Amino acid sequence: ACGRGGEVKFQNYNDWRFDYLLQVVDAPWQETKVLDCYARACLPDDDWLFDFYVMKGAFYMCELGLFRTEEQVKKGVEHAVYPSLHSISDNSVAKKISNILTQEVGKKLGKDWEDLERITSRGLRSGSISQLSMYPGISVFEATALTGHSIGNLRSYLDQRNIVKALPAANALHENKSLYTEPVLPTLKSINAGPGGANEEAFKKLVQHMFTVSIEDFQPGHKHYIILVTCALSLIRHYQDIISECGPGNFITSQLFMHAKNARITDGGSPYNPYTNTAIVIERWSSLIKEDIRCRQKVKDAEALKSDHTNSTLVGLLTSIATDVEDQKDQSAVLVRDLATAKSSQMQMIEQLEASRVSLATLEAENASLKQQLKAEKDKYHALSRFVKENMLKSPDKTTSSEQQAPPVGQKRRLDFGGDEVSNDVEMLGNALEETTVSNSRGLSSALDETTQEVATMPQAVNVNPPSSSSVAHHTTGRANSNLTESSSHTNASLELNQNNEPPGDKGKRFLSMLLELANMGLVKPGTKLQGIALPMSLLLSNPSHLTYCLEVADFTCDPNDVDIVATYSKNDESAEITQAMNAGVRIEDAVYEKLFEFERRTASDVRQTPGRSIGGFAKRIKKYKNEIKEANNDPRNISK
Repeated sequence: ACGRGGEVKFQNYNDWRFDYLLQVVDAPWQETKVLDCYARACLPDDDWLFDFYVMKGAFYMCELGLFRTEEQVKKGVEHAVYPSLHSISDNSVAKKISNILTQEVGKKLGKDWEDLERITSRGLRSGSISQLSMYPGISVFEATALTGHSIGNLRSYLDQRNIVKALPAANALHENKSLYTEPVLPTLKSINAGPGGANEEAFKKLVQHMFTVSIEDFQPGHKHYIILVTCALSLIRHYQDIISECGPGNFITSQLFMHAKNARITDGGSPYNPYTNTAIVIERWSSLIKEDIRCRQKVKDAEALKSDHTNSTLVGLLTSIATDVEDQKDQSAVLVRDLATAKSSQMQMIEQLEASRVSLATLEAENASLKQQLKAEKDKYHALSRFVKENMLKSPDKTTSSEQQAPPVGQKRRLDFGGDEVSNDVEMLGNALEETTVSNSRGLSSALDETTQEVATMPQAVNVNPPSSSSVAHHTTGRANSNLTESSSHTNASLELNQNNEPPGDKGKRFLSMLLELANMGLVKPGTKLQGIALPMSLLLSNPSHLTYCLEVADFTCDPNDVDIVATYSKNDESAEITQAMNAGVRIEDAVYEKLFEFERRTASDVRQTPGRSIGGFAKRIKKYKNEIKEANNDPRNISK
């Protein structure tokens, strides 16, 4: 501006307007001396220090220049460009500017510089006017249109607010080649951020992060938003220039980089679609904006030469060539985008192929691991089988029929408690538990009989009978489990014989965890009873009958649909079905938990310490109830209440 230093205080956004035809911001200057107002054209510049949009963009981004407090709004300075200056006098504003200029010039030229005292706010006005007076082609009319000086009576007849009158002087101050052409502003099209462009959303997010705006006119869709967009583009345009002159740690570019990183901007229109590194994206956009401005400026300069009639033919030819070049560049840009899309698709296919290869290698590794585990399990099984046979050969006189060692099973009878009421559920569970005891004993007896027959057919090469050896049948009969397969029964027998290698205990093994583990092994089948599951050795249960009791009660109490849902459980499943299966397992466990309280004729609130949910705890309570049923067969009054 060519105005007085203190007059900057009266800049107001209500007076500003963006001229879309001339591509300039008209920010009228209020002259306090004669109470007059005249047009002021604000232009970009190749030097970032003199670029109006860079200065305003840095002020808005770094100093929150578009944010107003409630107190400022109440005082009526919401639309003032510099609301803080309204709290001091006009002379103080000019003095403040003078002090800043003296301080900064003194840093560069030294405090002993002889002309340092001449550096004041008045120098801004006198320097601009002196530069205009030395520029060829600038008339007094054009100079005073920007300075506001009077030229006699003609002033009253001139339109002081005509921005066209102020444009030549503004171009002269910025040392543009043509005084009468509109400036070339950075555009969204140059970085493919226009409507429908690949970077449209990325740039919008960047603007939102860069500027904190409380003035409505600068919001998207309002009259001054184009100024805010141009400020952002200008800061990006001069990003590398500012770093080159001020260093990488300067506050302006550091703030721009921080906001770009927080916005997570990417360049969707690059040949290597997309760029994701923040610094690379900003530098690429800066280069694209500069190149676009350079090409369009050449066209503008060629058009300006048309006024020289001696070169009109040559100028017309150059203009035509420049236009053709621009068209070719547009076509080239389209081809580059198409190529980028093709490369992107190719890269995606390569990534998918590589992912498939990795998945295949993973599956092959898992397959090899499973084969090794299967071989190890087979080796364990054969070793345990040999161990059982060797021990049975060493003590053939101790081997008897398991049916002879099995305890007698009482005859099933209906419970009769006289006047007391007993639920039908209790009676049915008692019968089910007694039947399970019979099936458990018979299943193990059959398994041991088959083993005995196999041993009897083998040659009696060794007949050693250690005096301390214990009877296999006596130890295994009391721990029989109908859910164990024949090999599992042999394994449990061998574990009983080896007193130095006792299997792990069942303490702390929750019923829900064991149920889900069975489902993960594929042993829980839809539409089948849980008590029919053949328990595998990999569960490492010291007393499998504990889990069997829990499964029997679960069949008796739970919803069959929950069993079908649990059957779909798999640890490796990441879909929503795993959550449904786990919820179904919880409902089954809750049903058993509540039913046990019902058997005990109490509720959870009746006990001081709530019982746990381990299979051992459940089995202990089930056994207690089972004993009560047996005692009730003889005398119903023995049932504890």
